Amino acid sequence: MKQEPATVLGDAYSLVKEGIKEGRFAPGQRLVEVDVASEFGIGRSTVREILRRLAGDGLVDYEPHRGVVVRSLTRAQVEDIYLVREHLEGLSARLAAKNIRRPGNRKKLTEFKKEFRAKELEANIPLYLRHNEKFHALITELSDSDSLRDLRERLVVPTFRLQFAQQVSVSTTKRALNEHKQVVEAILEGDQKSAESEIRRHIRNAGVMLQDLPDTAFKREKVAS
Repeated sequence: MKQEPATVLGDAYSLVKEGIKEGRFAPGQRLVEVDVASEFGIGRSTVREILRRLAGDGLVDYEPHRGVVVRSLTRAQVEDIYLVREHLEGLSARLAAKNIRRPGNRKKLTEFKKEFRAKELEANIPLYLRHNEKFHALITELSDSDSLRDLRERLVVPTFRLQFAQQVSVSTTKRALNEHKQVVEAILEGDQKSAESEIRRHIRNAGVMLQDLPDTAFKREKVAS
């Protein structure tokens, strides 16, 4: 059996995962081994390992008579994810504020703070979404917790496509950016309590905004028989 190098496996896994994150592989879409192998130029055994990892990350499901499909989320599941994210990222922000005096941490956050000066950040949605991902990832990095980083990644990717699906307005990004600034300032000041409360408010607002999406954005709830 042909063995793919570890780098090939890792790179292909990242590409498929990014495709799910950005909606190129739509929720409910089948991931057929032979098609994935052909698209990425890898062996079938590598594809099976990628699909196994994706299932472990909660990004795909194995469905009877269909095989592997990109996971869809119900409205209730999204609400649950954002409730958990609120607590997890609150802890990340608290730890980031606690760790702000560690070598290099203040410099990283101060450098990131310069992004707020970009005038196009409010109106350019793709640019804002990249900034938003960087913001949350950096805070988790500053928390210095591998567990928090891994847990956040598992929760963020399945809901990331919803951020593309929604009609984000300038007023929405303006409010979110203001919330980002409040979190950054609290962390730079080493104010653990404020850092936690500000980011929890930010996550809570984002969750409420996603619940305003139409029913077509979510998987249908199963009706009890």
